[in-house]
Amino acid sequence: MSTIQQRPAALPPEPSTALVDATAPGTVADAIAELLTRLGVRAAFGVSGGGIGPQWAALERSAIEVLHFRHEAGAAFAALEHSLVDDAPVVVFTTTGPGLTNAITGLLAARWEGARVILLSAATGSGQRGRGAIQETSGYRLAATGLLEAGAVFDYAAVVDDAAELPQVARRLANGVGRPQGFVAHVCLATALQAAPRATAIAAPAPRPVVAGPDPAVVAELAERIRRERFVVWAGFGARRAAPEVRRLLELTGAVAITSPRGKGIVDEHGDGCAGVTGLGGHGPTLETLRTLAPSFALVLGTRLSEGTSSWSPALVPPNGFVQVDLDPEAIGVAYPEVPTLPVVGDVRLVLRALLRELEQDPPAPRPRPVVADPWPNAMTPRTGPGPVRPAALLTALQRQVVDRDVPVLTDGGSAMVWGIHHLRVREPGRFRPSTAWASMGHGTTGVLGAAHARSGPAVALVGDGAMQMLNELNTAAKHDLQAIWVVLNDARYGMVEQGMRAQGLAGDFRGDETAFPRVDLAKMAEAMGVRGIRVAREEQLEDALARALADGGPVVVDVRIDPHAAAPMGSRIVTLRLQGAEA
Repeated sequence: MSTIQQRPAALPPEPSTALVDATAPGTVADAIAELLTRLGVRAAFGVSGGGIGPQWAALERSAIEVLHFRHEAGAAFAALEHSLVDDAPVVVFTTTGPGLTNAITGLLAARWEGARVILLSAATGSGQRGRGAIQETSGYRLAATGLLEAGAVFDYAAVVDDAAELPQVARRLANGVGRPQGFVAHVCLATALQAAPRATAIAAPAPRPVVAGPDPAVVAELAERIRRERFVVWAGFGARRAAPEVRRLLELTGAVAITSPRGKGIVDEHGDGCAGVTGLGGHGPTLETLRTLAPSFALVLGTRLSEGTSSWSPALVPPNGFVQVDLDPEAIGVAYPEVPTLPVVGDVRLVLRALLRELEQDPPAPRPRPVVADPWPNAMTPRTGPGPVRPAALLTALQRQVVDRDVPVLTDGGSAMVWGIHHLRVREPGRFRPSTAWASMGHGTTGVLGAAHARSGPAVALVGDGAMQMLNELNTAAKHDLQAIWVVLNDARYGMVEQGMRAQGLAGDFRGDETAFPRVDLAKMAEAMGVRGIRVAREEQLEDALARALADGGPVVVDVRIDPHAAAPMGSRIVTLRLQGAEA
């Protein structure tokens, strides 16, 4: 009697693996550059120094384009925005000590934003550690910082002293850069190792996307709820790759969507399926629309519902709570722990594709889409004559001359971001990039270089004058002839800070106007750094100035003298600060 053996299920093919040739001329640093190229890196941003010198030279010899910056934080912000535009890993390089620590704010932003960034830094040689080396970078000096190990800053980190460790590093990096939720890694290379002759072959596996499929039973349960209950879609940044599926779901069910600030464009903001933006800079009429629609539950896609998205408002919670879809199970239910939440762990796009298959096989009863109030402010007609520019008039001109021409806009943490969230209407994800998560000043002023480089075309930073003075890479943009355009709200103050202190009842505790500073002529500052400067003092000049900036083809600063008394639409932020006890 013969025995029939069951054939094992076919495994997915192993991605092709190449060996970085150990016999080729060059150094370990050259081998690392080849590995990074194999992983899909095509750009590196950083500031060099003696410790990282051999690796910097190897990057320059490689196929990777190297952009040398003026500050490591600016390089990190540019790298993260390049990664998001290019949907590929990007390198940041720094030297020892302060070179490394200067980059951390930008790298934390990269972690929060879901970018794929690999930091290459230098370690003090093993024989010199603990002996007081200049800019010593070792466990003796940085043991308690979390900068040399995986944790809050890095998904993966390794201090590498021996070439024998590099095959494992290569595998870890290849696994990480395939993660759709982002990956921030730190490879800290001893300087002597960088310069050593290559002697060990490094397997360089091609990265393969790692995605989590949905549980079919959970998808079937969700489909049944959609057939019998009214719902609203709440889309966040994690759903940006699933915009076609989100729009198809709205079409099939007659539902409407609200978005987080970073989710703008997942649903066409000119269409009737979008009821507005929630959270920081969001729309008051959106809450009225939700009360009128009275959904049973919200289908939350790719957002943690954190402060910048929800302001933790109970008014945004439907009676039957949330169905929350996220790759990270730790993100589900955390912002609203008391609200009933059905967790769906998986990639938003894959979950929606499975859900759409269920609903297309057994469609819900037709529901006409309700008419929702248009939550966006009306366009503002520019006034003629002298006087400061109203920010809303600037945003109207920016919509016509920049956004409607499909040029992306980035913003910094500050009032410029709030104005942009509230006023600009975009049709596609990625066309408006606020940072409501880490919300660092300097993110937009320097990240715009990465976006412009990745696009090989224009990108616009909508920023404040405080951020421009805090961190900018104007001279770097001039050197590399990047089409980065800064539109600066120049009110000679930290406007958002001043507005917030007044609203919290704390402004009277300061001697003088602590948030104001001497006005800087940013157009002249730009010209001193090799960048064209355009000054705007009247509203009728706005559209022409923006059109000229786009037509220039290189870096341009548009210095707009705005009304310092115009209050940004940031009310929800004041509410959440008061909830945390920050008031007089």
